[in-house]
Amino acid sequence: MLKKTVALLSLCLSSCVTFAAEIPPPPTQLIDDTLQYAVIPIYQQFVEQATLLQKQVATFCATPNDTAQFSATQQAFHATLTAWMRTQAIRFGAVKLHNMDSKILFFPDRKDTVKLKVTTLLNADTPLTLAQVEKQGSTALGLSALEILLFEPAEQTLNTFADGKRCAYINIASTALAQDANDLLTQAKSAEKPTITHIVASLIELTEIMKDSKLGAPLGRKNGNMIKPFFAESWRSHASLTNLQANLEGLQQVYSAGQGYGLDDYLKAVKQDELDTEIQQEIQATIQAIQAFSVPLTEALSAKGEERAKVERLFFELDILTRLFKTNLTEALHITTGFNSLDGD
Repeated sequence: MLKKTVALLSLCLSSCVTFAAEIPPPPTQLIDDTLQYAVIPIYQQFVEQATLLQKQVATFCATPNDTAQFSATQQAFHATLTAWMRTQAIRFGAVKLHNMDSKILFFPDRKDTVKLKVTTLLNADTPLTLAQVEKQGSTALGLSALEILLFEPAEQTLNTFADGKRCAYINIASTALAQDANDLLTQAKSAEKPTITHIVASLIELTEIMKDSKLGAPLGRKNGNMIKPFFAESWRSHASLTNLQANLEGLQQVYSAGQGYGLDDYLKAVKQDELDTEIQQEIQATIQAIQAFSVPLTEALSAKGEERAKVERLFFELDILTRLFKTNLTEALHITTGFNSLDGD
């Protein structure tokens, strides 16, 4: 399977791009449709899920010993996290203001910084307030903090809500998250329009983050292949693989501008149909590689045999996808994206 993947990668890199001396500039419709049918709907979905989470937290905290309501709250968290993962294909515009992306979800967190902040706040003698939480920094209010509060300790999480302090915290955090989601949507509607270079660079950056940070780091790709399961994103809630799939769904929506005129249509207009087909197929192949797992990523990383092979397969699919965007797409569209957040890591 590995030989087949490498062969496919070599074939793609050598034959998928047909160079042209000149290509027509992208129509303004590409930018407009990307915003109307991808960016805004993705942010709207995040607002909807964050609002539902806030309401579910309030319902649960009215009866914090209710197992069913606690389970519903964890599910609402997962839905909100998934919605946020889809937004990560949008790495331009409003989300880059005031470090909003790091505030909503702080990753990578190799030193468990958010856990330290959460523990400090829970152990404080005084009642929790928004001002107290904010003193610990903005990351103490996001999805990373909510994951710790809702999923740790794994075996006795519900019991930790008995004293009321943890409920006070998740009420504060979920309310702040819903407000941040609304602010992000409002700012996105009035933000300066991106260029095609911004859009392509955004997709490249996401594929590199998926490959190098979300999977490569736990695999130890830059650390002598020493497995680090707790370097995986959202490992406490076992959402690492779900996150990657949502990333790919967001990437697909931004790439195609939803049902509008997107990069896929522009590639066809400049006679790069084969490259578009290759990209679309590779997105689906990577999603299928994720769906093949039967255990959480943290378990698969330490497993042997078939499950461990699935991790390697996923890494190589992400590698192919990254190269398609970073090399083939930029060359086909004559785009220079420059540096991104991973350069120099």
